[in-house]
Amino acid sequence: MPSSYPNDCDTADCSPSELARYDIDQWKFILDAQLPNSDGSIVKTDTPEGRNYTITVFFDDSKGRQPRRQVIIRSTM
Repeated sequence: MPSSYPNDCDTADCSPSELARYDIDQWKFILDAQLPNSDGSIVKTDTPEGRNYTITVFFDDSKGRQPRRQVIIRSTM
């Protein structure tokens, strides 16, 4: 989780892999700023039907009284 808002690719040219890392770092920074004790992941899987993406967001707004919650979004493109 980045400790400050990433702006590497705002002011410099980035390779495709650097831009992907930059986008994920920005997303995780914003998640952490807006949801308590949050994190997220994106998993890509190639299948015969197409490319599957699973986006998972974890957060805990119970102040420790319940397990972390998660929201899972799946899509095939």
